[in-house]
Amino acid sequence: MHLTLTEQNNWIYLNIKDNGQGFNLAENTTGFGLQGIRERTEALDGKLEIISKPQQGCEIKLTFSPPFTP
Repeated sequence: MHLTLTEQNNWIYLNIKDNGQGFNLAENTTGFGLQGIRERTEALDGKLEIISKPQQGCEIKLTFSPPFTP
């Protein structure tokens, strides 16, 4: 797994990437992990992008615009 957290001009970027099994986003309807990430990102007015394909790993990109206040 590769995790990157950066800040540029008060924007915060979090990128999580692995080379695991991946999954089909259209078919992933169980569990609360991604749902929880989505809800917390929205609560902070952030943007969430999930890129995943079976057998090709998964990448989760989070972006938070200024002003960011936890």
